[in-house]
Amino acid sequence: MDNIVNNDNIVNNDNIVNHDKSVYRLKHIIYKNERLEILNKLLNLININKDNNIFYSHIIDDNETIQNEILKLDNDIKKYFKTSTWPAYKKFNIERRYMSILKSVLKDMYIQYKSSSCKSKYKNKTVNTTIYIIDLNSL
Repeated sequence: MDNIVNNDNIVNNDNIVNHDKSVYRLKHIIYKNERLEILNKLLNLININKDNNIFYSHIIDDNETIQNEILKLDNDIKKYFKTSTWPAYKKFNIERRYMSILKSVLKDMYIQYKSSSCKSKYKNKTVNTTIYIIDLNSL
């Protein structure tokens, strides 16, 4: 058996790890397209594109639609990413789980970003927020 075909992705046996008579497939190789699709969905949700590489945590915190859309991807994320060490999957009662998932996907996909805490005017109030600047070259 030279190749394993899964979801139209061909993976060589070199990319499979044998461990205790079990076969563990490397998700980042097998599910490359699916992972990119999830990443693109997340970037679209937070409005990251060629023209905009900045998002603010308070915008996501204030928008339940974005939060729910991120959380709806939960089963797919668990299927296509190795989530066992992610904070959002170690404890389900984590505060702002949607942000934890978002940052973990970015990190796992090697998307570089910088973050900085700041205060911002939002709806005529000053709010504490975190600004995230995505390095578009890492996309």
